[in-house]
Amino acid sequence: MNTAFIVGAGGFCRAGLHPGPDDMVIAADGGYRALARAGIRPDLILGDMDSLARQPRGIPLLRFPRRKNLTDMALAIGLAKSRGYTRFKLYGALGSRLMRMLRAGHNGIALTPDEVRNVATWLDANATFYGVYDPEQQARQLRGEAVPMPQLQ
Repeated sequence: MNTAFIVGAGGFCRAGLHPGPDDMVIAADGGYRALARAGIRPDLILGDMDSLARQPRGIPLLRFPRRKNLTDMALAIGLAKSRGYTRFKLYGALGSRLMRMLRAGHNGIALTPDEVRNVATWLDANATFYGVYDPEQQARQLRGEAVPMPQLQ
């Protein structure tokens, strides 16, 4: 099964990042720095380039406007899906708009770094199990398969 490895600009741990010849490695904007430090050359750099000061030579670049509805990570996932990838490994993915808002504070409420980390851990730990409620769909999620969103009633 071919895998799309997508690296964002958040905290990076290289565990499990061993792309094979048929896999794709995408640097979502500043994720390129983590890949460069690890000695891994991405197949593509994608994003609005707001956190990548210099663009490396010889690597294809897909630039998006800074004002957009999706994060660079979401754009990278969409690109990989459009190229037929159905298995994804995400690294440095804590840069979502929700996480940025939680770190910055909202409507006068600011979380401590520990509280932000607790929220991120809760979201990460529960997303697989509570993203869908049907046990069969949960098993598919655990195998890394895409499942439809639950129907709201």
